[in-house]
Amino acid sequence: MIFHGSCNRSSFAGWLEYLLKSLTKDKNGQYQKHLLILDNASIHKGKEIDGLALRYNARLMYLPTYSPNLNPIEKAWSVLKRKVRNIVSQQEKSIREALDIGFKLM
Repeated sequence: MIFHGSCNRSSFAGWLEYLLKSLTKDKNGQYQKHLLILDNASIHKGKEIDGLALRYNARLMYLPTYSPNLNPIEKAWSVLKRKVRNIVSQQEKSIREALDIGFKLM
């Protein structure tokens, strides 16, 4: 999924449901238990998010606040941002084109 503009709780919930629906079911057709580890962004919390986790048998666990060192994706985003910045400035590509190139280079 690609979000145009900011990601808010509603758009995160849509993405989360999309993800959770893809999880495996047991032989009785029930969703197997899964653990999702999220950072403490406010969009990751709320009744709607908790309801989705309950519906799809997922447990949500949150990283401590202000702990990007525990979140490995932060390093990847840092690398990607640097690559995109260089591609946009040196090759005069759009951000979308630069993201496509940047992801392929990672």
